[in-house]
Amino acid sequence: MSTPEDQPSLDDALACARATREQMAAALGEDQELEADEPVGWQPIWKRPRKLKSEAAKKAELRKQRKRLQEAAKRRLAARNSR
Repeated sequence: MSTPEDQPSLDDALACARATREQMAAALGEDQELEADEPVGWQPIWKRPRKLKSEAAKKAELRKQRKRLQEAAKRRLAARNSR
């Protein structure tokens, strides 16, 4: 089985990729800082700055989480006992 002549060889493709590497690095490395008055737009959750919570808000969130986990444990227990 042979490869057609119109497809580049592996060495040619590797050479082409190495040649464009600097161009891609320059394009990605450009200063893409936003101006202060520009809207930020969508950002992934892990890149967003944290919003500070009060102690009461933290405790309320933990209380809701604890209740949710206890209810899930009850459902698992009921499902296990029903078999």
